Amino acid sequence: MKIAIYDKGGGEFEENARDGAIAVFGPLCVELLDVSPREAVQHLRQFTHIVCHVSSDTSQSASPSWSNLIGGDHSTVQVILRVSSQGAGGMSDSFRPPYRHKKGVWVLHLIEPAGSVTIQQWRKIFLAIKEWDTTQPVLAEDVRAIFEKSSDLQALRLLCQAWLFAQGAASKPLGNITVHAPTQSKDWFNPFAEACTTDAAEHIARRMGDVEGEAMDLLNRIAKEESGRVTWESYRDHVARLEAALG
Repeated sequence: MKIAIYDKGGGEFEENARDGAIAVFGPLCVELLDVSPREAVQHLRQFTHIVCHVSSDTSQSASPSWSNLIGGDHSTVQVILRVSSQGAGGMSDSFRPPYRHKKGVWVLHLIEPAGSVTIQQWRKIFLAIKEWDTTQPVLAEDVRAIFEKSSDLQALRLLCQAWLFAQGAASKPLGNITVHAPTQSKDWFNPFAEACTTDAAEHIARRMGDVEGEAMDLLNRIAKEESGRVTWESYRDHVARLEAALG
């Protein structure tokens, strides 16, 4: 692998990304690209993996743009990870869930503002990319968990919120509606179309990005629950911890 990290300016992510990449791949595989804006796109295409903050404005001929990068030769490139100082909102010209471009390269977009990502978070990103066989037709689960904030996270958040609101009861009124809470072990797995098993707990938790550890702790505990019930006394702290982590 040859990894290029490039910031057209203002992204404030290069050093953290570099340190995270070096921790995973070693210094010989990682380069902070320091070239003129006019040369940036051409140089980026020489790498297998690109982490880049580029312009959305194609009228700025001196500035490397996303359209120029994605529209060119990808014979060497396997993965392009686009970032923005604003996060997803700063890439409105291209932002979408992970996908394979028609030319074969996988395209990822960093959801968070690039400057807010820590070295440890970059390390996790690069670990997922390192283990990813990009020749396969489907996205690796570890990569999906980071770059595709799907309905799974929202489903887990709603499970926690409903259970905490009902304080372990099966249901509780809220104005003109009734909140039904997941008091049975299987209720925590049904929204993900999974059986209540430790294997399923691991599978679900791996899709939860930064809260994977907290999700694994709770779902594994529930999967092993002999009574088949998620009681207030036994699970209050575990669910509250995960709900707080989900934010």
